[in-house]
Amino acid sequence: MTVLEEVFAGNSLDSFVITYDFEHPAFDDGSEAGHLSLAQSNVDILGGIENGGGNRTFRASGAQSLEPVRDSNGSGSLQISISNINNIVYDQFNKLRYYNNESSNGQVETKVTLRYYLASNASTPAKPPLLMYVNNISLTRSTALVTATYRPLYDTYFPRLKYYPQNYNGLKYL
Repeated sequence: MTVLEEVFAGNSLDSFVITYDFEHPAFDDGSEAGHLSLAQSNVDILGGIENGGGNRTFRASGAQSLEPVRDSNGSGSLQISISNINNIVYDQFNKLRYYNNESSNGQVETKVTLRYYLASNASTPAKPPLLMYVNNISLTRSTALVTATYRPLYDTYFPRLKYYPQNYNGLKYL
């Protein structure tokens, strides 16, 4: 039995560390420009990024979420609740709002990548990452509530065909 199978089965002393990597040009949290990298942990995590993307420091944060369910209509959503105990999250999401609403840059989508690492080995993600796009941010001084959804595959071209749900039922997510 592999370490990953043992963690899923509950037979291991190892556990998952869930990380959230928000990507937007307005973010600058000091570790990497364009990223706000948070870990559902009480210590910072240095995690390897898939496909030779190097390492990234995920800041410790009081974040909670449930993995979204990919349902048949393609509207699975991820709800992330992030504690704003050190005021970093509040400042970064306010920069995002200013960038999208009041600057001349226009609207830029915010991507969030959900990664699972093993606590004993954060050199690579233990599972393939989930890439989603932020739909809504509810921000208070104490908490940020973020809703992200999968990007539907329909209405995209690849390479010359246009995909519609009625013709390609199995292709719901990008």
